[in-house]
Amino acid sequence: MTKTQIVIDLLLAIGVVSTVLSSLALLLRKDLYERLQYLFPPATVTIICFTAAVILDKHLSQAGIKALLIMIVMLAGNAVLTHATARAARIRQFGRWLPDATEVRGINDESNAGLNSRPIVDSAEEQP
Repeated sequence: MTKTQIVIDLLLAIGVVSTVLSSLALLLRKDLYERLQYLFPPATVTIICFTAAVILDKHLSQAGIKALLIMIVMLAGNAVLTHATARAARIRQFGRWLPDATEVRGINDESNAGLNSRPIVDSAEEQP
């Protein structure tokens, strides 16, 4: 077994362990927003490790270049998809994306900041 093969096997093992641990952590979380945090390792670490393993094995041949392009698309898509999921969940939960003054201050806040202000809403909802 060569040094390159050992490094490839190590990268693949890191990717698989990262995905398995993240999957187990997803099962333990009850809140959607907490679960979204555990999507980071499989969506980044695993993809980077697998791409590095392909590039080490195939170099920058056709397979290596394809793996690199797929990695770039998946990393960019992950950020957009995670944000869109969190935004959709918040809109479904509160009926709007932006918080109002009571959400920012909290329920037990005794200050009078923002009591006379109207809630912040999406501009699409504000029609004359």
